[in-house]
Amino acid sequence: MGRIFMTGFEAGSEYGTFNGAGGDVSLDTTHQRSGDYSARLSVYPGTGDYGYLSNFFDGYGGVVAGDAPDEIYIRVYMRIDTNVDMTTEEFPILTLSGNASGSAPILYIDSVGEVYGYYSAAWHDLGGMASPFDHDDSYYLWEFYIRLSSSDLYPDGQVIIKREGVEVYNQDNIQTHEAATVTQIGRVEFGPGAAGAPSFGSGLTNGYMYLDDIAINDTTGTRNTSWVGAGSIIGIQVTAPGTYSNLTPTPGSGEENWEDVVDVPTVDTTYVSSTSLGDKDTYLVEDPADKGIGEDSIISAVQYLIRGKIPAAGSSTVYPYYIFRATSESQLAAEEITKTYFDYVPAIIDEDPVTSLPWLASSIRDSEFGIEQG
Repeated sequence: MGRIFMTGFEAGSEYGTFNGAGGDVSLDTTHQRSGDYSARLSVYPGTGDYGYLSNFFDGYGGVVAGDAPDEIYIRVYMRIDTNVDMTTEEFPILTLSGNASGSAPILYIDSVGEVYGYYSAAWHDLGGMASPFDHDDSYYLWEFYIRLSSSDLYPDGQVIIKREGVEVYNQDNIQTHEAATVTQIGRVEFGPGAAGAPSFGSGLTNGYMYLDDIAINDTTGTRNTSWVGAGSIIGIQVTAPGTYSNLTPTPGSGEENWEDVVDVPTVDTTYVSSTSLGDKDTYLVEDPADKGIGEDSIISAVQYLIRGKIPAAGSSTVYPYYIFRATSESQLAAEEITKTYFDYVPAIIDEDPVTSLPWLASSIRDSEFGIEQG
């Protein structure tokens, strides 16, 4: 694995691969850190419910043994309105849950930087940062390292928090959860409305928190296995047909295939489809230089943001497809589509599949990206 989740919200819809959201949450086009979008979450119940975003590892089903991590690194850029009172009513910033449904409480970190672990059927204070999270209408880089404790008798969990690359909290040999029954992290949530966080009152002042450029690494694989560090997540759009145009475009009124998959925000009325195994569509994409990504830029991962559905209950397989500089073709690992409504099936690729080296801006510019019907 390595990079297991990433979003800059640049798809412009459905919160950019988060598979859970609730309360007063929306995409925002005026407070983004990079690109065109950020996520806006309410911390004031007067506007509706508290906002939150959830990501379940291994899809809506939560954890399947061996498929979800017990140790992760999280990066998030966060901006909180100045008028939000961070101390009168502490609210959750980050919440982790586990087990097969992603519902067993593990840990949460609140707005004053206090860390809580759930064990012995109750929340326990594990200490906190010297000051609350910033709330001055500016973005700050926050990073979190969480390792679950493997024993209730001899706890060996650890939590580290960094602000702008500087460590502000570090506790090891701690009990973060019920280690005897919870072995993996099944859900990561941002925001005060998180389902896995404890309930709190309604003494908050009117305001919002904004999130952007979120990435999560686990500790397996050969790349993206530690701190994510500073960076941005940039959306690269398709711009022209590539080698293959086998899929059927809809509405198909004289448009080429690539024109039916290029919408931002995404729409449900234009798409390409196939019922034949082996059908492929590949596309040329924008020059990364046009998005500020130079030849010397470090590109940690590339994500295929596939949005698809099937016509009836069941499942179908799609393969991300890569043609390296018009020379080498690669069918990448299969992705399963199970929804009968349009939903994201993201595929994160940590390194160039042909060179087995870090991605280069020139390779992205001169290559083709697409899908193959499985």
